[in-house]
Formats: sequence, structure tokens, C-alpha cells
Amino acid sequence: MTTGPHPIPIQPVDFRVPKEHRGGAGRNLWKALLSLLVLLLIAALAGAAWFVFSSQPIDIVIEPPPDAMRLTGPAPRLRMGEGWMLRRGAYRVQASLEGYLDLDAEAVVGKDVSTLSFQLQPKPGLLSVDVRSVNEPNDPAPDAAVRAGGVDVGAAPIADTPLPMGAHEIEVSAPRFLPARTNITIEGLGRAQSLRVALTPSWAAVRLNGLPASAQVRIDGVEHGAFPVDLELEAGRYNLDVAADDYKTLTTQLVVRANTPLRLEAIELAPADARLRIESDPPDALVTINGVFAGKTPLDAEIPPRRAHQIALSKAGFLDAAQEVQLAPNERDKILVTLEPILARVRFSVEPDGTELVLNGELYGPTPNEVELPSVSHTIEIRKEGYLPHRVSVTPRVDFPQDLTVRLETVPVAPPVPRDVPESIRAANGYELRLMPARQFLLGSSRREQGRRSNETLREVRLTRPFYMGAREVSNAEFRAFRPGHDSGMVQQRTLNRDAQPVVNVRWDDAAQFCNWLSEQEGLPPVYEESGGRWVARRPLPDGYRLPTEAEWVLAARYAGTTNALRFAWGDGYPPRERIENYADISARGILAQFLTAYNDGFEVTAPVGSFPPNAWGLYDVSGNVAEWCHDFYTIYPHEPGQVFDDPPGPERGEFRVIRGASWRKSSMTALRLSFRDYGRDARNDVGFRIVRPATDAMKE
Repeated sequence: MTTGPHPIPIQPVDFRVPKEHRGGAGRNLWKALLSLLVLLLIAALAGAAWFVFSSQPIDIVIEPPPDAMRLTGPAPRLRMGEGWMLRRGAYRVQASLEGYLDLDAEAVVGKDVSTLSFQLQPKPGLLSVDVRSVNEPNDPAPDAAVRAGGVDVGAAPIADTPLPMGAHEIEVSAPRFLPARTNITIEGLGRAQSLRVALTPSWAAVRLNGLPASAQVRIDGVEHGAFPVDLELEAGRYNLDVAADDYKTLTTQLVVRANTPLRLEAIELAPADARLRIESDPPDALVTINGVFAGKTPLDAEIPPRRAHQIALSKAGFLDAAQEVQLAPNERDKILVTLEPILARVRFSVEPDGTELVLNGELYGPTPNEVELPSVSHTIEIRKEGYLPHRVSVTPRVDFPQDLTVRLETVPVAPPVPRDVPESIRAANGYELRLMPARQFLLGSSRREQGRRSNETLREVRLTRPFYMGAREVSNAEFRAFRPGHDSGMVQQRTLNRDAQPVVNVRWDDAAQFCNWLSEQEGLPPVYEESGGRWVARRPLPDGYRLPTEAEWVLAARYAGTTNALRFAWGDGYPPRERIENYADISARGILAQFLTAYNDGFEVTAPVGSFPPNAWGLYDVSGNVAEWCHDFYTIYPHEPGQVFDDPPGPERGEFRVIRGASWRKSSMTALRLSFRDYGRDARNDVGFRIVRPATDAMKE
């Protein structure tokens, strides 16, 4: 049931203008409409005029042309053909084209702007990379890394990796493979491309095999067991050693090329050489092995094993000898061949009685009436206390005896030295000198002396005047009184420059000028003068201070307290056992490559002068600490048996000066012998000097 008021039905009726409004009212309405239209037209024309005057034509250029474009910004925006009429202000341009990134850009239209230009950017290409081995094309290469344009893009396989349009270098690397590089042009525009890279292994299979089967293989020091050996080696060069007992070790280089199998199946080691020591009695025999000269006895030779070898020995004055030897691989053996001498007789007629014979530098005993000697050259010396020795070279003849008649002369009496001449004197600077006698003696050494050098020829000399010899080597302090700025230097942070150390790093000329300076202090005539840019001695020698002649130095060093020449300062045995002098010893092992391993004098470099006991004549450091400049020019003298040279001052000219004595740098048997001769011209850090003065001048004071 419905409540509320009842609806009233509404019926449509026709509209009619009332009669009183027909005619004049209609005309007023049309007038009003027409007026409105006129106003609207005027407004439209005014708006159009305003738009025309406030807008400007703009070309919008998009490359490449898009499929669709939308422009938003201040209204109105009027498209006119290919261009636009736009008011000044900010606009947003949006465009799209298949294969390119959507354009969404802002642009500002200003007073002087006529064109808005835009460039669509292509979408990147999509690259997929598959990496295989050239040897296993069906299996991916493990752990392959891919780089594009130097940037890591991931581990292979690579799927749809975006890359910019254009050329790219693709690098692929993997363990145990050679790196690969290739170029690809990415088309871009979102297109997919694929690349397959085949890597070459960086290693090669290596097989080594040969004889003997027990041979052990070592590559770059790493053991790989016995033959056969199968390896995979990276490309490169390797040191290959193949060794087996009783065989020579094969050492060679192994060249491995990438992905190129290497097979060495025929390696065969040669049997190890046998070692044969060949000795003879007497020694120094010439040795040939299978007719080829091999050296002198004693000789250590390596000979091929398992076959006979002819060993032949020969020596002047002895019968030839031969022996056949056959040894096993790596065997060591020794043979001693006694040579039978070809003897000849030498008969002696000697005055006075009671002489003794020295044969080739060794004491034979009392002079016999006759002796049988091999028919080679011999040095024969007849001597007796109180007489001058007689030396001669003799080559016995096999066909008839050789007679040798000798009459010894008594030792000449040395010039008398007044009893008031002191055993020592001091120079003006306090430097001490000790008195040395005048006497006859022998320079040089026997050819049979171990360690002898060829410049140590035997030479008889006689010093006719006593002289004073410096008790110590000249010190840094003493030399700096003459030349204050001198610096003896350092050796590996060890100083040589303390006042009490011997002066070093001085040339011979510096030492000569020091002697002249000291002579001038006492009013003595200088010995040395400058001539042609060099310092030389005046002839005859003045009586001022000078360097010792070689003969004076030898007398002071080798004949101290004895009539026979000393071999070493401490005796005959080598090396020294007691602390006697400053040599290259174990304390200098951090400085010098060669040194006496069982000797320690306590000084790494030079010691203060006088640190060790003096010799029998009161001279310090004659055989060590520093070697010493001598007065003489250096030369090698010929051997002149029977000749005696009085007060030899050395040659008048030369290039080098004599250096005598060992030093803190010396340790060899050759250099520590008192007969060792050296020479030089330039300063050294182990050469200094001491000085002398004739005794007759000291007597005048």
C-alpha cells in the first residue's frame, strides 16, 4: 500500500507565442543574438591577433623520425605543416620509435629559438657468448671470464648481455688456456647477437722416456720420478735434469709450446766418466792420454769408462813411461809412475874443505866428490859459513862426466861502522828507524818452491853500506803532518783513517814527496825530483830520506836474525797457526771473499802500526798489515848465476813501481811468502810505505 500524496500526471502541450508578444519581441531576440555573435567574433579576432603577436614558429626535429610524438606545454600550440606556432615557455617533448629508447625531454622556447632538435638513442644490442676448447668443442671451457671493451661482463656462458651499438673487443680468459681476443660490431636496436670463442690450451702433453730406466727426471728442480714420465706443462722453457747412478747427468732446456704435444722417447744417458789421478816420481812430468797432451803431474783427469786408455809420461832427463788403464763408470783410481832417470855424473873439486852442496834449492849434504844427476838443468850451490856462496847452473852430459871446479871467496868485510852509531834513530817528526847491516844475500826463490811466481828470479846482491830502516809503517797521523787533508778512506763502513793506522790510498809519488819533506826538516838533500811530470830519483842517490830499495826491503824482511832466507815471517809451514801478523783472516770474512779460515788476528781491516810482535831486527808489520812501496821501478830480472850486484837501486825508468809484503787483504800461500813480488802505480787501500836513511849520514850527527 502506498502512502503519501498522490502523483499528479503531467501532459505535454504545444507551445504558442502569445499574441501580444508576436512580432516585436522576436525581433529583439535576434538582435541580441546577432550582437553576441559580433562580440564573439571581435573577441576571437582579438585573441587570434594576440596569439599571432605572442607566438613564434618553431621546427621540432627528431632523428631518426619517430613513429609517434607528443608535445605538451603552454597553450595554444598550433601545428602548421611541418612546424609549430608556440608561445615562449617550457615544453615537454615525448617520442617513440621501434628499436630506440623513448624520448622524454624538456625544451624551452625563447626569443631567439627557432628549432628544437632531439636525437633518439638506439637500444643496446644483446650479446651471448659461448666459450669452448679447440680440443673439446662439445664441452664448455671451465671458469672462462669475458670482458668487453676492458670491462668485466661475467663468466661464460654469457646470455643477452646488453652492449652499446658499435665495435667492441671481446677478451676471454680461462685457467690453463691462452687468452683470446676478437672484435665484434654490435648492431644495437635491441637485436640479439651470439659469439662463439674457441680457446687454445696454454699447456701441452709432455712424455719423457729413455735409458736407463732408473734415470730420475727433475724439471726446474722438481722431482718427477723415473722413466717414463708423462706431464702436462704450461708453455715455456724449463731446465731439465736427468740423472742416474754411474751415468753423466743430462742437463738441457725443455721448450714447451702451447697445445703442441712433446714426446722425447730416446733420451739416453752416457756412462759417467771415470776419474784418474796420475802422479809421478819425480813430479812435473808431461802426461798424454791416448796421444793427447793432458797436463803435468800430479794430474786429475776424467776419462771415458769401459775402454782402455794409454797413459804416457815424459820428463827431460828421464826415460819415458807408459801404462794402460781401464776403469768402470764413476770409478776413481790413482796411479803412481816412477820415472827412471837418465843419469850423468858431475865431479866436484872444491876449496876450501867442509863445504855443503845445495841442489835445486834443497840441501844435499856435504859436497861429495861425485854425484849422479838426471841430465837436465840443475842449480848447484856450494856454500860454507864465512864464504860467499857459489851458484851455477849445470846440465850433466850422458856421454862423459862433467867436472866442476869451485874456489869459494871469503865474505868481504862490511864497511866499519863507528861504535857510537846507535841501533836506532828518530827523524825530526819522531819516526823511529832501526839499523840494518851491510851484507851479501840472495833475492828471489827457487823454481821448486811451492807458490813461486815467474818474476821471482834468483839474484845475488851485496849491500855495501849499513842503513836505517823504518821500524813501523808510516801512520796516518805522521803523513797528515805533511799533508793535512789526506783521507785514507773506508772499506764497507770500516775506517782506515784513524791516526794510528798505517797511511794508505797514497801513490808512490805521494810517498816520495813525504820523504823529501822529511829530509827538508833536517836539512838533508832530497832524494827525489820532479821530471817531465813524474817523480824520479836522482842519481847517484843522495843521503836524504827515501823509500827502501827492493834489496834493502828483502834483507830487512827475509834475513832478520838468520843467514838463510825465510819463506814466511813465521817459518816454513802454511797457513800460520799463531797470531803473528795482520792478514786476511776469519774476522774479515764479511768484507773479503778469500780469507784464512783457521786464523784470527782480530782486525777486519788495517791494525794500528806496531800491533804485532817485531821481527828479529825490531821491525813491525814487515810481512803484513799493508803492503809497501819500494824505491825501484819494477822489472823481471834475468837469472845470471855467478853475478853479484852491489847496492842495486833498480832500473832508471819504468812504468810501475815495486810493491813488497803481504797485507790485510792477502791470504794465499803465494802472497804471504816473503819472496812475493807485486807492482803498481796507483793508490790502493792496502798499500802504504816505510822509509830508510843511509847509516853514514846518521853518524855525522
